[in-house]
Amino acid sequence: MNVSILTTEGEYLKLCDVKAYLKVNGTDRDGFIVNCIDTAVGYVEKVINKSLLAHTVRYITNADHSFVLPFSNIVSVESVVDYYTGNDVDYSLTADKSMLNISSDMQVMISYTTEPVDVDKFKVAVLALISLLYDGITDADQWNTVLYKYLHNYIPL
Repeated sequence: MNVSILTTEGEYLKLCDVKAYLKVNGTDRDGFIVNCIDTAVGYVEKVINKSLLAHTVRYITNADHSFVLPFSNIVSVESVVDYYTGNDVDYSLTADKSMLNISSDMQVMISYTTEPVDVDKFKVAVLALISLLYDGITDADQWNTVLYKYLHNYIPL
């Protein structure tokens, strides 16, 4: 399975807001802070399986007949093609567009667009992770504590 974000619309948090949260002045660490933002947003998106920003996604998988697509807030599916031949593959989606069904097992490449979720629901968790990254804390226990504290209602079982 390979998930690639092809394009992203907008920004989740403004650099100036994150710098105010971190109490950072000056511009010498702006690039690092932007990387921290991108990493924290991506991590939260993976944990909750929803897009915090509007994305165009390419998903490559060895498909069983039915499978759940990453980032479940899907607006539209642009294409489903056989990975090796590039030929279109017949498919169907569930009503909520979270599960895709195809007629046979094959490796497929799916391109689809997601919509962002409510920014404020996850903002505190993202800021807390940014703070850990900025301070150089990569300990999984501390990351999991932050995730559980702020996202326990959103983490799929």
